[in-house]
This record gives sequence, C-alpha cells and structure tokens, in this order.
Amino acid sequence: MSFSSAAFIRFDLQFSFDKLTVQNKLMAASYQNRGTAIGQALNLVRTGLLVPSAGYRGSKTTVVVITDGATQEPAEVLQGAASALQGLAEVFVVDLDRGAAWIF
Repeated sequence: MSFSSAAFIRFDLQFSFDKLTVQNKLMAASYQNRGTAIGQALNLVRTGLLVPSAGYRGSKTTVVVITDGATQEPAEVLQGAASALQGLAEVFVVDLDRGAAWIF
C-alpha cells in the first residue's frame, strides 16, 4: 500500500508470491501527492489488508511503515489507528526524515 495525504492499496497479500513480480510492481509505483497520513494508512491496513479476502490468515503479523515525515493528522487519529491494530499486528515505523524508529 502507499500513503501520502491519502492511503490506497497497491496490491494485496495474494497478488503474487514471485519476488521479481512484487519488486517490479513496487518499482513501477508513481509518486503520490504531498502529505503524510500515517493513521489513515494504518486504518486501511487493518480494514483492507488484514482481512481474509486479502490473504490474511488470522495470526498476529508485523506492519512496517516507512515514512519521510511526521503524520499531518491529529494525534488522536494515529493513536486510534495504532490501538485498533494492537491485537492484529506489531507496528514498526521508520522515519527516514529523522532517522528514527518507533514501535506501537
């Protein structure tokens, strides 16, 4: 999935099991608009990817968020999204702008 001021799913967990196919799909991704909506991205992971129809098998998983800046949403949005994912996934955020990492 990708996110900027909005989040969308580029492909789900059943898209392909071929490494080269996945790499090519990622490399072909176009740059999105400006903005950083981490909370919206986490909510979309929960509702659009961590569901059986997208290939999720029900066990606790790991979500890695790579961002180039802080979220531009209210803190409550990010906190709510992180809380909603607690039972499903451990969330790691890598901030390329600050060289920092967080774990939810």
